[in-house]
Amino acid sequence: MKFKLNNGKGLDASISELQKKLKEDKRDPQLRNIIFATLNYLDTYFNENSKHKDGDIDESENEYLIYQIGVLMRYVNKAV
Repeated sequence: MKFKLNNGKGLDASISELQKKLKEDKRDPQLRNIIFATLNYLDTYFNENSKHKDGDIDESENEYLIYQIGVLMRYVNKAV
């Protein structure tokens, strides 16, 4: 996201910047809400797991996260 948004901000700030960019580009509001909510959930999940669980997640969770992030980044890559 830092590369696509051309900034050095962390994920939290980049999520807000992405939302503004998608709104300026008149992307569908419901899709923006889905993307925003998903990115916020992922940010919270990563913070909680890295701080409290040492990043120890099982294989099925890891696979889900890889695919979820991949889908989001494919959209961001095409939309921004």
